[in-house]
Amino acid sequence: MIYILLIICGVIIGYGLEWFSVFSLQGRDFTRMKYGKHCTAVVFGMLLPLLWYISDSSEAFIIGVVLAALMIIVTLTDMMAMLILNKTLLLFVFPIIILRSIFPLENGLVSSISGALLAFVILAVLAIASKGQVGGGDVKLYTLLGFFFGMNAVLVHLFLACILAIIGTLCLILLKKKRRTDAISFAPYIALASMVMVIIGG
Repeated sequence: MIYILLIICGVIIGYGLEWFSVFSLQGRDFTRMKYGKHCTAVVFGMLLPLLWYISDSSEAFIIGVVLAALMIIVTLTDMMAMLILNKTLLLFVFPIIILRSIFPLENGLVSSISGALLAFVILAVLAIASKGQVGGGDVKLYTLLGFFFGMNAVLVHLFLACILAIIGTLCLILLKKKRRTDAISFAPYIALASMVMVIIGG
């Protein structure tokens, strides 16, 4: 019964996240995804019971849900407008800081702060070296993820996201959906790497 309720809640929340993503892009140039709201509802409807199943505590479940919601929104805005919005990140900064303060990583806030600093430095260097291919939104998002995952885990996360991005981009090029010179949304691969990390970590 609990899983049925979680699926229903996940579907409802998924529709809400898609609506919020579209609403946050008002006034900007974007292309709404066909069937985007239904896909988001299905994905979150599947994620919620999965997170409940793998979580060893209610605290882990709550943390996983907050992260999943963030990842859904940044994925949608990046795919629709190639943007990761500051207001989206600001919306999640305080919940993540509070959650990590109440339910800290193994080495406490030291690990979170060092993870945020390391992620910021690495992504800032990549942004400069790539001449804009890695955007400011990616830098800010990874800084937040560095705080969430900690120093060691965020390095694994970044490596995994890059591998997934390479595989995904090659597939899109082979399928002639993208050209080598086209810009690629990085947020979907960041989101996928985040969910893999959460699932593996339980």
